[in-house]
Amino acid sequence: MIVRPSQAISAHIRKKPAPAVDHETTISRSKEIPEQHLWVKIMPAKLKRKDLQALKKRKKVVIREIVRMQVTSLMQPRKKMLSALREQIPWLKHVEWHEELGSTQDRARELVQAGTLPVPFLIGSDLQTGGRGRGKHRWWTGAGALAMSLVIDPSEFAANQTVALPPQLALAVGVAVCHSVRGLLPSETVGLHWPNDIYVGQRKLGGILTEALSHRRVIIGIGLNTNNTLDDAPTELRATAVTMRDLRHASIDADSFLVMLLSELHAALRLLYEQPAEIGREFDALALQRGQMLLLRQGEQHHAGRCLGIALDGGLLLETEAGLRTFYSGTLSNEDL
Repeated sequence: MIVRPSQAISAHIRKKPAPAVDHETTISRSKEIPEQHLWVKIMPAKLKRKDLQALKKRKKVVIREIVRMQVTSLMQPRKKMLSALREQIPWLKHVEWHEELGSTQDRARELVQAGTLPVPFLIGSDLQTGGRGRGKHRWWTGAGALAMSLVIDPSEFAANQTVALPPQLALAVGVAVCHSVRGLLPSETVGLHWPNDIYVGQRKLGGILTEALSHRRVIIGIGLNTNNTLDDAPTELRATAVTMRDLRHASIDADSFLVMLLSELHAALRLLYEQPAEIGREFDALALQRGQMLLLRQGEQHHAGRCLGIALDGGLLLETEAGLRTFYSGTLSNEDL
C-alpha cells in the first residue's frame, strides 16, 4: 500500500511552533494509528533538559501533514527522502531519522525491547558518533556517511512462517549493498569480504552487523562511506578505507541511494528464503578474497589457508594443511601470513 502524504506521521518537535499556523502545522491527537501507515520521527540532535522532560510527559502526537519544523536545517533536506520512502518503499512501517545519534543499532535495540513499533522499521542518522561493528570493533562514521539499522521479522519474507533464521542472512545483506553500490561506481572493483564487509579493491567501503533478538526480531545494521570524505577520517584509516564521494569526486544522491538500497535488501531477503543457494552463489561471485591466504580466528583456535571461495550455504572455503574445510563463523585477517 502506498502511504499518501496526508496519512499519519509522528514527530518530536524541539521548540514550540511559531504562532502562524497553516495546513502543514496542524496538530491533532489520535489514539489509533493504523499499522500500515508509515510513521516518521525526526529527532533533533540536542535537546535541553527541560525539553526532554516535556517530551516524556507528552502523549503521542500525530501530525496529519509533514510538520514544518522550526529546525528547518534538519527537516527540509529530509522531505525528499521521506516522500520517496512513502511512494517507493510501501512495506516500510516506520522511519526514525536523527540529525545526530550515538548508534543506530543501539537505538533500534531500544525500540525492539520497548515492543511498541510495527516492523519493518528503519533507524537512521546523518551523523553517528558511536558506531560499532562485530565484537568490540568500532566503526567510524564521518559526516555524510550512511548509518542505518533496519528491524525486520524474518518470517515475513518466508512462505513458511516457522522457518528458522537462515545462516546466510549477513551474506544476503552484503549482496544487496554491493549491487546498490556497483551501479554508482561502474569503473571500480566493488566486492565483498566474508562474512560482512564491502570493499572497493583493497579498501573498505562499509560493513554489516546483524543481530538476532527475541520475538523474531532481527536488526540489520549498515554503515557505508557514501558522502563522507577521508579528509575527515582518523589518520590510521586513510590508507585502508575509501568513500564513494572520494572515488566519484562528487556526492551521490543520498535519498535515491537509500531507496535503491532498501529495494535491493527486500529482493535479497526474498531470495534468501526462496532460493538460499543463490545467495551463496552471488556472494561467491562477488568475493574478493578468493586465492588469498587468510587466517581465521575462532576463540583460541587459528586456522590458516588459501581461500577457495564461498560455499552455496554461505560457508567460507579454506584449503588448509588438513585439507579443504568449510567455516561458518570466526574473525578473518591476513596477519602473520
